[in-house]
Amino acid sequence: MKTIHLLTAIMLFFATACTSNRQVQNAGKTDATAKIHFNKNVEFFGYVIQLAEPEAHDPNHPITPILAQGANDINIPALQKIYETGGHLPYDTFVKLFYTLPELPLPENYTISSEVLKSYGMTTEEELETMNALLGYANQFYQSSQFEKIWAALEPHRQSTLELLEDNLPSTALLRQLEGFYQQGFTGYEVVPSLTIWSGPGWGFQTLEREGKVANFVLGPLEPDFNYTDGARFENLAIHEFGHSFVNHVVLGTVGEQITQTEALFEPVREAMAPQGYQNWETCVIEHFVRAGEVLIPELMGNTTASQVALTRHAESRSFIYLPFIVDQLRAYRVKQDLPYEQAVRRTMDDLREIVMERKE
Repeated sequence: MKTIHLLTAIMLFFATACTSNRQVQNAGKTDATAKIHFNKNVEFFGYVIQLAEPEAHDPNHPITPILAQGANDINIPALQKIYETGGHLPYDTFVKLFYTLPELPLPENYTISSEVLKSYGMTTEEELETMNALLGYANQFYQSSQFEKIWAALEPHRQSTLELLEDNLPSTALLRQLEGFYQQGFTGYEVVPSLTIWSGPGWGFQTLEREGKVANFVLGPLEPDFNYTDGARFENLAIHEFGHSFVNHVVLGTVGEQITQTEALFEPVREAMAPQGYQNWETCVIEHFVRAGEVLIPELMGNTTASQVALTRHAESRSFIYLPFIVDQLRAYRVKQDLPYEQAVRRTMDDLREIVMERKE
């Protein structure tokens, strides 16, 4: 296989505009539609975080005084225990945990099973004890806080948010393109907005429901002051977060050896990745492949402008410097050669490994 030097590939990519007018191809045949709903437990998670790190909102916005009703909740001892016990855990663990739990408040003796914790990568007795202690503190805080009153007061604002976003939900055509490109499918797609989570973030994960596997996409407001009006950004975030349900298990299950062998590539980006929440090369690799989907999915649907904007933003502004190379390789393997997605990922990582080996010589 001919090796493409990384820097050369990057320069060539940015020097040449993407001129492909390729129509949607390899599209799936799903009849699934995206559904949208709020989740009370997720709103509680957002409330717990905003008490410690409140986002500045317009004091005249009608939601601002509703959240302010709970200002004294910061002094509840159980809240401090939550921060002390779970402060080391990433937010995605909290989001998925609260989303999949029964609705709070929980029965007094409720515990998390070891099987559930294994799905979060937690296998030791100490981790089990820590998570159950954390859940106990969360339950105590829930019952002592003003959250129930806040949740009730936010009802009309939840309704207006749902009405706004329902007009911009990911289309069936987009879901089919996701399934076709990644060669996987889900029985359902759930969008879960929030009015308590700070503006900007999103999380994607799978859950197993009675009807089958479901891809879930949790997001905070797109802009400050609970603003969800940017339809283009909403679609882009949907491609990204639903992408995690397609990508994570493929990368982790397919190219673990190549991730280890290319670890040296993390050093040039380590400092830029840490503030974004990516503390190791494994999570950085996953993010590169998810963001490659943000570039290639719009391109396959004929939106080359959105594709180029995503590539430039991630590569130049967010320091995902290997993204142009990964996009180029995935385009060659998955789109042009029509290789299975898993094989395209493996070959792309093999190419990165060759670059690392070449540098060592």
